[in-house]
Amino acid sequence: QLAFTAALDNNSSDLYLFDPDNNRVARLNGLYTHNATPFWSSDGAWLITQELGKDDQSTGWRSENVTAVRVPGYDDQNSLYLPDRGSEEEIFVGWLNMQQFFSYSQTSNGPQNLRLIHVETQKMKMIFPARFDQVAFDPGSGWLAFTLNEEHAIQSGLTSGVYLQVPDQAEYQLLRAGDWKNLTFETGGMFIVKGLQGVFAFSADGNEIYLPEEGNLQMSPQGNWLIAWGNGSHGKPGARLYQPPNDRTMQTLTEKPVDGVFWKPDSTGLFLFSEGNLYHLEFPGLNMVEIKGGISNISPLELLWVD
Repeated sequence: QLAFTAALDNNSSDLYLFDPDNNRVARLNGLYTHNATPFWSSDGAWLITQELGKDDQSTGWRSENVTAVRVPGYDDQNSLYLPDRGSEEEIFVGWLNMQQFFSYSQTSNGPQNLRLIHVETQKMKMIFPARFDQVAFDPGSGWLAFTLNEEHAIQSGLTSGVYLQVPDQAEYQLLRAGDWKNLTFETGGMFIVKGLQGVFAFSADGNEIYLPEEGNLQMSPQGNWLIAWGNGSHGKPGARLYQPPNDRTMQTLTEKPVDGVFWKPDSTGLFLFSEGNLYHLEFPGLNMVEIKGGISNISPLELLWVD
């Protein structure tokens, strides 16, 4: 089924389900607040949404309630938690299992209140109650990583760096100190984070790679290769091939400044964006073949597969 929100019957945005087998749309609720951001559990048995209302003190929106409904019976609708008043939106990070999911509050000062919610018992575990910078989640292992910059770390009496919450551990732990940014989890199976001190990658199977001279790092979709690159101002110029978990360069692809890397979905090749030119490289040779030149460097180049 497809869950969506729309103002079809009221002036407020309500929660609906579309059943493609019967070509039928059913409204699940009609509230004075606006339903938003429907979020399915991993097995499709629970549907999480939040209610948004206008803040009396400003013209902005605020999140007022996070609810869960059991599908398809709709026999169990619960209010899971009431966000703090400063929440402009609740962000649903991912499901630890079929009953528990991670969320946090997006405020005008940034993200805070990183939580683990149980949909059946309505119990909440506060993982990190203060401000943080970014969060990434590995659905396979259940690992949750988040970063604290120096300002946020001082406010919490902690060290700036990358922190890790492992499912079988009661508390988070500092994995690597430093001022890190752009935290992501790659589909190939590794967390990647970048900073002025280089790039750092780690995974639930215990592999870690630290490359102090690199400015960017991206893993191939199948997890068998890493490409690190830089443009001179952020990381040393060029692009280099690594094979995790080895931190030694397998091959230098180019020594030209590189501004972007884009993998093919099957990991058999990639594209490099360098000095306004787009190049294609294919295994095993990984020779640079120019696809198009004269592309503006004013804005970052974004590429998207359509097939």
